[in-house]
Amino acid sequence: MANKMENDRVININLPVELNNVEVKKIISESLSPVGLLAKYLAPKKSDIFINLKEVKTGIDPNLGYIKDQKGNTFFKDKQSLIFHFNQKLNAFCLAPQMYLTLEKVLGIQKQKKELDHTRPTHTINLYSEDYIDSHIQHQVNSNQIVSSSTISSITSDLISSSPTKIILHGNLDYLIPYIAPERHTSIEIYRSPKKIKHLLKTRKIGENYFLDIKVKDASSSLFYDLFFLALRKVILDVEYEVPFNQKLANQNIFPRADFIKSRLETYYELLMFGIKYSGYLFEDAYNARDEKIIFSHQDKINEICTMLKKIEQQLFCFEITNEYLFTQLTTMPPASLTDLALLQKEAFEDTSLIISAFFDLIKTLLKFKPKEGAVNGNN
Repeated sequence: MANKMENDRVININLPVELNNVEVKKIISESLSPVGLLAKYLAPKKSDIFINLKEVKTGIDPNLGYIKDQKGNTFFKDKQSLIFHFNQKLNAFCLAPQMYLTLEKVLGIQKQKKELDHTRPTHTINLYSEDYIDSHIQHQVNSNQIVSSSTISSITSDLISSSPTKIILHGNLDYLIPYIAPERHTSIEIYRSPKKIKHLLKTRKIGENYFLDIKVKDASSSLFYDLFFLALRKVILDVEYEVPFNQKLANQNIFPRADFIKSRLETYYELLMFGIKYSGYLFEDAYNARDEKIIFSHQDKINEICTMLKKIEQQLFCFEITNEYLFTQLTTMPPASLTDLALLQKEAFEDTSLIISAFFDLIKTLLKFKPKEGAVNGNN
């Protein structure tokens, strides 16, 4: 009986290798122990996993709320894991640190706020890929600075615990960025070669959290990137924000670009609405066991819509990201039936439309500051 009660208090957690470190485990333990829960970092047995696949798969490797089959196909079991995976694929354009998503979105653990020591000295960390060292480095490099499958867990632990003010990534290490969880203002420099910088990222504080943002050279481009990511974070993570717009610093080129972006968003949004509509038709006709030709004609329409969304991807910078979010949902979480497929497709189109709507509203807010025709000349 005692063993059963003890087992009832245990939660098995299978952390990604990048977050399977002392710092993250300490945060989880401190959050669970006050309510009498214990964490064990074990993967569930493959025989204990049930998923609605049309084919029986073997060699499944479970991780958080999603699983991969032996061919590398990813199947999501919940929305939180979808967001985790999507954020990971964005690399330098990440929504939030993966630790934040793992703790708060996947595990539902609110990280305890701690008082920051503002007197802490500045701290720089240099990390190197193995390929970069082979190609560009002649001198000896400390082994704990070389990122590999065996060191990545301890490296991310160090990044979390030391809270560096500057991180320099040498080589193709973009994939590390989502695992950097800054607790004070931090900059990241990514070098392809010793003299060629690939990205420069700096933090921006939104609410109580620090997020990494790509900085672009043109001020107006930076504003539109900011607006889109604010919309993305608000819809997906429910992160509050203030619109970063200063009318006094506004370039007049901003408003024609805003008009152009607004028109492109309207086209994209219209296609998403058709996706919602035909997914609804697919559900109704599949549920009512209508003629197969009618049912498949609805799915053909949905496939056409997806093709059109892909074709207009190059028209606007944000479409590549929203398409990634949409198609990641459409190609995962395999359904048990055609009606399930219809509902999952409908939900995916609806989720993406919320992001576009939020961005559209921010663009409309920006256009309210547009000077009336003749106003500039009239003031001269």
